[in-house]
Amino acid sequence: MYRINFLFIFIISFLSFSLTHSQWVQTPNLVTGGNMNGITSAFIEVNGKILVGGESTFGPFLCATTNSGTSWVTSFNGIGAPVLSIAASGNRLLASSATTMYASTDTGRTWTNSSSGLASFTGAYAIVSFGNTVFAGTTAGTYMSTNNGQQWTQRDASTWYWTLGIFGSTLFGATGNFGKMFSSTDDGMTWNSVSIGVTDYNVSQIIVAGGNIYCATSWAGIRMSSDGGTNWSKITPDSLNNIYTVRVNGSDILAGSDNGRVWVSNNSGQSWTNISADIPSGNVIKGFVYSGNYALVAVRQNRVWRRPLSEITSVSEIKSSLPTKFSLEQNFPNPFNPTTNIGFQISEYGFVSLKVFDVLGKEVSTLVNENLSAGKFSVDWNTENIPSGMYFYKLTTNNFSLTKKMLLAK
Repeated sequence: MYRINFLFIFIISFLSFSLTHSQWVQTPNLVTGGNMNGITSAFIEVNGKILVGGESTFGPFLCATTNSGTSWVTSFNGIGAPVLSIAASGNRLLASSATTMYASTDTGRTWTNSSSGLASFTGAYAIVSFGNTVFAGTTAGTYMSTNNGQQWTQRDASTWYWTLGIFGSTLFGATGNFGKMFSSTDDGMTWNSVSIGVTDYNVSQIIVAGGNIYCATSWAGIRMSSDGGTNWSKITPDSLNNIYTVRVNGSDILAGSDNGRVWVSNNSGQSWTNISADIPSGNVIKGFVYSGNYALVAVRQNRVWRRPLSEITSVSEIKSSLPTKFSLEQNFPNPFNPTTNIGFQISEYGFVSLKVFDVLGKEVSTLVNENLSAGKFSVDWNTENIPSGMYFYKLTTNNFSLTKKMLLAK
């Protein structure tokens, strides 16, 4: 009886601890046997499936999960080398190894060569898409495709951009070691230097979200521009200078460094919280994705970790099954003060914009402005510094647009 009671007390204590203490949980091994040499920047979520690539002591791997990391399966058919980067364009996935560009039309189950027009190169660490247009930063320069990567043309043969981002008609890029920011308004043919307000920095990643441009840097933290790249401001304190990767959703920002640390801001960078507990230090954070009710983080030599999305962000996918149509829900509550929630669903991967306008048609806030996979989503709008009145919120995708009104009553 004593042993049974002890076990019962232990179970109750463990459950109590688990329910009251937030934590990251390591997902199962990506590879069977051997050790991981490292996860690369190939980490993406498309239509409910997450893919992650890298190399182990037994060779390269590309794994997939459809249950938010509960289990992983191999998704490497047709690729014979480590995947350096991966991106979605239209109904195709594009993945670069050290020598070849590959494409998949079945969300990564099988891959075929998609290097037509690419010169001999040793890999594309950067692939970025907007609509049907794709840019790739390779060792042979910048390449562009206007048909989702089926055919490529060279734009700039002199510079290897390790990270790329698109804002409107402007392409932003940063070079490799000690890389600085550059911009192009002619699809990568010519480039101009961009000043981000500091001289000593190294750009690790460029992200475009919510009408803003973010660059994660070593030595200079996260720099943000809200005017298309003309002016930049630092949105991290001096203690968060060494940032490797960023994920932005509305006012929520996740930031990862090269020492295994993860931070979150729920107010567009005004304040930050260290949420690294349980993640081993000393490893590079390679990227973040959202899947179902979880946020997942790829840690270079420590697999993939996950945590309930509701614990760290105000934007959450609230249903795992894929919808069959686009819709925009009425905000709730309405009237409201000071915060309201807007729900929407999209039926296919693509670019999604959710913006708020006043009665004169002036844009007041951008809540979503990025590529999203099919799913059902919700986002909060905080109006702490916005006056009372009637406002309109508009959801726009490639094939859908709808506007609804709401009342802010203070």
